[in-house]
Amino acid sequence: MKGELQKVVVVEGTEYTIQRFKGEQAFAIKYELGKVIVPFIKELQEAQNAPEEERPAKILGAVEHIFANTDYQTALRLLKTLVSQVYDSSGRLIIPNDEFAQNTVAWYLLAWEVILFNYDDVFSKLGFSTSLENLNRA
Repeated sequence: MKGELQKVVVVEGTEYTIQRFKGEQAFAIKYELGKVIVPFIKELQEAQNAPEEERPAKILGAVEHIFANTDYQTALRLLKTLVSQVYDSSGRLIIPNDEFAQNTVAWYLLAWEVILFNYDDVFSKLGFSTSLENLNRA
């Protein structure tokens, strides 16, 4: 629901509570995300409209674009910032180094949930699903 300050999600079998970003932090993250995500979304939309046999190559191209245009320090800082206000099921702030050891996919999926929750207005206008559950049903 719009306006909620937190949301509980389950990622890779683990429950997390996401806090909504506030004010300047929300703007700063949105700005950084825009430089990375907007070209990615554009390429994914093109992949979606491509013939089925061309889609895997186009999706791979979109992922390659992110890696080619985002340096390691920027990507790591953004990924850490995205989960900086996420709590585990016992109410403790998660520590990415500990939480995602040997499970970086969960880190990416949780970051995606954080993005969708905090910027749901933007994604709904673009026609994107607002949770991993909805993406899995599609």
